[in-house]
Amino acid sequence: MTNAREVVITAPRTIEVPAVAFPEPGPGEVRLKLRVSGISPGTELLAYRGQIPDDAAEDASIDPLAASHGYPQRTGYCAVGVVEATGPDVDPAWSGCRAFAFRPHASHAIVPVDDLINLPESISDELATFIPNLETAFGLVMDARPLPGERVVVLGQGIV
Repeated sequence: MTNAREVVITAPRTIEVPAVAFPEPGPGEVRLKLRVSGISPGTELLAYRGQIPDDAAEDASIDPLAASHGYPQRTGYCAVGVVEATGPDVDPAWSGCRAFAFRPHASHAIVPVDDLINLPESISDELATFIPNLETAFGLVMDARPLPGERVVVLGQGIV
């Protein structure tokens, strides 16, 4: 077991950072020691204020974010860290690798190795937290299907 910390919104306008015990990674998993976690100023502020319906999921397509917004609530989804332990059947080459994962704000995370994005040294930890924004922007372009040379205006998309 690893002693860790998680950021938890326990009620509207109430945040705690409790100590939790993280297990050793199981088959197909790694333990990621987080170095940077990006904040979503819109969604997380709404969650902090208690302005998101309890039955709404942050992102139903991403397992750690599929839970409802009731309390207690773990927020965040832009985690960058270093693999500090691997499960029994995970390639040991993952040990020490920097990686991105869709995980809440915490000091550690247990992550299926297939959910990791291995980061090259040319991308800083801080820049890697914008991977979800890139994914959203790319999806919007794919959905809109602009033609080469067309002018496009995007309004109200925050960081995107």
